[in-house]
Amino acid sequence: NREIGKRLFIAERTAEGHLEQIRNKLGFHSRAEVAAWAVSSGLVAGRASAVVVPGTTAPAAVVVPVTPTPRIARVRRRPFASVVAVLFLIGVVAFFAVPRVLPTVRPSIVTVAGLGTGGFSGDGGPATAAQLDRPVSLAFDKSGNLYVADSTEQLTTGGVLDGFTRIRRIDSTGKIQTIAGGGTLNTDASDYPPAVHLGPESWITIDAADVIYLSDSGETCCDAHIVAAVDSGRFRVIAGSFVRGGGYAGDGGPAVSAKLDQPRGVAVDSTGNVYVADSLNNVIREVRRDGTIDTVAGNGQRGYSGDGGSGRSAALFAPVGVAISPDGSLFIADTNNHRVRRIDHGGNIVTFAGSGRAAYGGDGGPATSADLNLPTGLAFDTGGNVYIADSGNNRVRKVSPNGTITTVAGDGTSAVLAAPSSIAVSPTGVLFIADTDNHRVVKLVGG
Repeated sequence: NREIGKRLFIAERTAEGHLEQIRNKLGFHSRAEVAAWAVSSGLVAGRASAVVVPGTTAPAAVVVPVTPTPRIARVRRRPFASVVAVLFLIGVVAFFAVPRVLPTVRPSIVTVAGLGTGGFSGDGGPATAAQLDRPVSLAFDKSGNLYVADSTEQLTTGGVLDGFTRIRRIDSTGKIQTIAGGGTLNTDASDYPPAVHLGPESWITIDAADVIYLSDSGETCCDAHIVAAVDSGRFRVIAGSFVRGGGYAGDGGPAVSAKLDQPRGVAVDSTGNVYVADSLNNVIREVRRDGTIDTVAGNGQRGYSGDGGSGRSAALFAPVGVAISPDGSLFIADTNNHRVRRIDHGGNIVTFAGSGRAAYGGDGGPATSADLNLPTGLAFDTGGNVYIADSGNNRVRKVSPNGTITTVAGDGTSAVLAAPSSIAVSPTGVLFIADTDNHRVVKLVGG
């Protein structure tokens, strides 16, 4: 018995190595044909699926064998040879006829900027050695430089909430530099980008001409509820005003005279129109190329309603993120509704992702049935996938073109991702994430 066991072990290890020789000698071209031959020869039993064996016109029945059925005569004459032959065939059929499910491999998370502790340092040096403080927004220019809205907020000695945002650029060599914000002057007092004071929670986007658009949420002593542009080294306000507490007014008129209330995410379409999530007004505003402003989504009442109808009649709840898809549709992170909404070219709104429950779930199923928790940033790749910064779940989700949702980064713990706010896809298709509460920017590699 010991000798038989030893021989069986050796035979099992070498069975796979002999497979190609058997295929060539018997004229088989696939694993299914090998399995069909085994069943039709009566050496193994199995449930049927149709396979045509070489030299025949009728399909043979084959599946995974259930019970080996050795021929009695052969077993009596040559028991060892029959046992080895049957075990070999069982192994071949099982190995090649049974579909094997490979484990899903998640991409690795690699830090590209930040040390993991909040602060400001490192300008002029490698971004991996620089300190960031709650980066909230990312954008790429056409040359592949990455821009980071490096935000912070703090209480002054008088107990007043203050803070600032620096717009920092990471070039192709990995060096980081502040290009706007961090100064002390109000945004209506200077057109020199590094001299202006930007409040916390500023969001950015970049158009095809490399003009940077940014929001200032007004969450500072300066109360600048504005949208601005940084172009050719100049800072200019394109929408909003300096009104303490913000407001809602100005539709149909000049955007620079309009009132906004804590504007957040910004996006720009292919014709140069700029969209901003006017968060506390529960609307999305459009700043047109002619300088006028209008509301394109939201009726001003916080809530959830309106799917299937006009976006202007729908209810939103503190939207944060906006993005323009490759086909020109407007996507909205309807943050406090825990959904992502979509407005088509006709101005109609639908829910694209999210059940409305502040939870985590639904991977592998339709995005509209999945649970999100405070979604914020949105991004698209060239394959038609939509990425969602599922901030409250400490994850990044992906919705494929067929509407299925999956998780591509994060496991729900802050050690991996902590309140990711924004996502950007590089010109080469790499996904970058603002890992906000971990004070760093990361990218996904592999997977």
